Amino acid sequence: MGLFSLGSLLGGVVNLWRPQSLWFVGGLIIIGIGCVVFASVQLVRESLLSLNVIDEHFERVERDCKP
Repeated sequence: MGLFSLGSLLGGVVNLWRPQSLWFVGGLIIIGIGCVVFASVQLVRESLLSLNVIDEHFERVERDCKP
């Protein structure tokens, strides 16, 4: 998120003084978007892993509590 925000801020500032260097700002924005997508994928992966752990725990508790 930091790179994405930095790219957006630099885009506004650089556009005022040096419009020819917008490729650098665009590169930062693309890297920032890539980082956000990567973090989202990792969050989904960790959530699924946690769900599996909770399911296994629930099944073990259910199995151990049956007479």
